[in-house]
Amino acid sequence: MSAPSGSVYWPTIPPPKPVDAQRRVVTDETGRPVSRASDPRVRWWEQRWLDPFGTSRRRRFSDKREAERFHEDLRAAKRDGWPACPKDGRPLSPKEQREREVAATLDVDRLVKEFLAACRGEWSPKTFQTYEPALRLAARWLREDGEGTYPPVAAVSRRDIERLLKRRRHTRLVVDASHPEGAYEHVDRDHTIVSAATLKNFKKALGFLFRYAEEQEHLIGPNPMNGIRLKNLTQRKVVVTPTLDELEQLFAYLGDPLGVIALLRGTTALRPQEVRGLRIRDVDTASGWLHVQDTRTTVASRYNPDGSSTVEGGLKHRARGQ
Repeated sequence: MSAPSGSVYWPTIPPPKPVDAQRRVVTDETGRPVSRASDPRVRWWEQRWLDPFGTSRRRRFSDKREAERFHEDLRAAKRDGWPACPKDGRPLSPKEQREREVAATLDVDRLVKEFLAACRGEWSPKTFQTYEPALRLAARWLREDGEGTYPPVAAVSRRDIERLLKRRRHTRLVVDASHPEGAYEHVDRDHTIVSAATLKNFKKALGFLFRYAEEQEHLIGPNPMNGIRLKNLTQRKVVVTPTLDELEQLFAYLGDPLGVIALLRGTTALRPQEVRGLRIRDVDTASGWLHVQDTRTTVASRYNPDGSSTVEGGLKHRARGQ
């Protein structure tokens, strides 16, 4: 909370005055405040002012020089438009403003601690043990990339999340009692050395964390987890499409009855579950015909109005025109 800049928000700042134990202003013979701190009646130097929120404030100092420095801060606040602290109404210098901004900005490490504290009572111990190491590992990696400091939560981008997932795919944690930290990281950038379940749990834990940050309004902009998908852990699969000649050679090699089924599936692109219901007699290799029939599903007779124990249906179409 801060007041807008401009001298109008800071009223006239009176100078600090010496006061006694009853906070009465100590004056000389002429009725003016004393100018010497050696006067035995002077206990403190008191500064009174009206803050930009309209509240009357006062502050005591044991040293006149400290009171004068505070008075100069008040004058600088009036001149340069410094905001005021909402708690005690004192002016906040540019340095204090920056320090408050840093303290108010939630970083990833504090977010992880806050999130785990909130989930400790909701998650089961097994679930907590599954996700806690993943979150602490992600926070540590973000700190390493942030030159030793944890980045603000709002500064984490989609690219950072993708980089974390890629690093996790190639990093395995090895428990070693002889290691100073009790474990070390084994990295192989050329091969995937974690399971698909490990990487999925890692991504799921990050998703829980940033969803919580979004609910608590710690994020500015889109959630960095939006649209993140895990790619295949292994090498890209090579799809081999056999030609008709190769299928016929396979048919000749296998012979009946397996060769008939292989030729049928290769030329019609049937799914395995669709092939499972066929029989050898349904395939006529001499004429090239495939005999199909409507589906018949066995059900309890009480479900049919006519009392029959089967339900007949039409053919399953793969696509229009096929």
